[in-house]
Amino acid sequence: MAAALSAATQGFDVALIDGGSFLGYGLHGAYKSKALWEAARDWISAERLGWACSPNGRATLFDKIHARVELGMTDLTGMYLQYMRLKKVRFMRGFGAFADPHTIDVNGQRIEADSIIIATGSKPRLIEGIKVDGTEIMTSDDIVDIREQFDSLLVIGAGVLGCEFTSIFSALGARVTLLDRATRLLGNEDADIGELLTDVYLRNEVDVRRAARVKSVKAAGGQVTTELIDGSNIVTDRALISIGRVPCSDNLNLQSVGVEIDPCGFIPVNENLQTNVPHVYAVGDVGQRNTPLDLALVQVAEAEGRMAVKHICGESIDIHPEHIPFIIFTMTMIAGAGLNETQARARYGKIRVAKFSNIRNHR
Repeated sequence: MAAALSAATQGFDVALIDGGSFLGYGLHGAYKSKALWEAARDWISAERLGWACSPNGRATLFDKIHARVELGMTDLTGMYLQYMRLKKVRFMRGFGAFADPHTIDVNGQRIEADSIIIATGSKPRLIEGIKVDGTEIMTSDDIVDIREQFDSLLVIGAGVLGCEFTSIFSALGARVTLLDRATRLLGNEDADIGELLTDVYLRNEVDVRRAARVKSVKAAGGQVTTELIDGSNIVTDRALISIGRVPCSDNLNLQSVGVEIDPCGFIPVNENLQTNVPHVYAVGDVGQRNTPLDLALVQVAEAEGRMAVKHICGESIDIHPEHIPFIIFTMTMIAGAGLNETQARARYGKIRVAKFSNIRNHR
């Protein structure tokens, strides 16, 4: 969307092709999950002030949150559709694939272009042999649309999304069990961050199980039974599989036009966001940059879309991927910018670290 609107502003004839949920994970995932986070935070505040209803009164809470989030989705969708009409962007519903280096096939209709930007994003990584039904066994794409109240949730994967949803649903009153095959939470962050979050979860009665490996997850009779490699079983109302995301590059027919992809399906790009085929660009989660940081962020994807258009216009671009701020929407919230301490030590060796307890600042 950012690339299309930017290109239209520059006077290009723009076609925007999309067959998935409107605005992709930026709206369906990021907006919805952060709306859930805001609701959970407000619920905690209401409980602390004695305003929240009794546990039995939570029966309609999820349905009310869902209705409110859908209202926001409707408003945002209408706003962006109006932007496209004003900018005269041709919006085509359907899934596109390369027919030749300058042609995209969309459900039998062919679109030719001088330049092409791939911004197909990512999708949840699944566990082989586990059937996701979207209701009882869910991914991060499913759980943001939950309406029915449940009392217990198993979260498989303690990365960013797994920890965010653990915080959200624990705050909303569910008994949460968090599993991860690693020995600590948030493996991409410094060890002390994972330890801090673990302490917070334990204080809030989250069952944190590290170095746990899943053998099977099955739904039956309104409950989900998860069997671990050690033979133990965990029974919950719902289960969330949150073991990362994979790039959506498998159905683009990239090999036929010579666009390279790595073994994981990411599309390597240079400093100008170009693939090995110069007129084809890849931005957002589907692109592979030369940095140790996890840049699967909405603001990064949008900025790269605008940067790609700028380069198409013949202007030089200067991207500093390691200067980008990020937030992890857990409770307590985590934020950062650039290399963390572990990455900085690996790159530079001896470094100095300063720490300050922000709890001392009542602002």
